[in-house]
Amino acid sequence: NPEANYQLFAAVRRFSYLPLYCYHFEKWIKNGDSILEYGCGIAPISYSLLNYSLKKNLDITIADIQQINSHFAKWRMEEKVSFLNIKPYGNCLNKKKLYDVVFMITVMEHLPNPIETVKNIINNLKPNGIFVFDYILSEGSGLDTREAVDKRKEVLDYISSKYNLISGKFDAKMSMDITVCKLK
Repeated sequence: NPEANYQLFAAVRRFSYLPLYCYHFEKWIKNGDSILEYGCGIAPISYSLLNYSLKKNLDITIADIQQINSHFAKWRMEEKVSFLNIKPYGNCLNKKKLYDVVFMITVMEHLPNPIETVKNIINNLKPNGIFVFDYILSEGSGLDTREAVDKRKEVLDYISSKYNLISGKFDAKMSMDITVCKLK
């Protein structure tokens, strides 16, 4: 599919200019943390953490639907990370593994079941776990879902009821930049 190839190359090009991408997030990560990059695409956070981070001994899991970007991420990070296959409307996480930090960057607007996904993530965070996300305000077209638009306020209300805001803000009416919360 030429469009899928284009999207992969565009993502690789974009993040090739940002090799130190992880530095934006390191203040919320400790040595030895267990990290999940959910909806990882080419896994820019995980790749940057593995190759450029000052943090060491990280246990990194990447998760995404089976598509060219996630295949590329698995290939380029080889055995250095674990991979979880996300199936839409499915639950790829279980309490077998708990995470210190979960990243969901440029993901929420694509979810067909955003509230269930967020609940699942909360159930897989360690006490005092950190949740880092953004939430683009969209019309629910293209790769974005109508459910993510319709349930936006409910999702943000749920997150704010379970987390203490550390950085960023909750805003149901505007696109949200990086927001960092700590599990209550």
